[in-house]
Amino acid sequence: MHHKAFNIEASESQPGRWRATVIHPDGTLVHNGKQVESCQTRDYPNSESALEAAKLDIDFTRIKRFFER
Repeated sequence: MHHKAFNIEASESQPGRWRATVIHPDGTLVHNGKQVESCQTRDYPNSESALEAAKLDIDFTRIKRFFER
């Protein structure tokens, strides 16, 4: 899934527990004030919830591209 130029992918971390991973095609991100290559949401009961959580993190700039600091 794409959201505001970010790639988001949901995966099952354990049976019945889902996480979304966020990356940007241009390289590193900033998450919680730290430069990272990717970041994951916490566990959610389904893929839709994990994807929505990741989109909210992007929308509220908890995740952003490195050069947007």
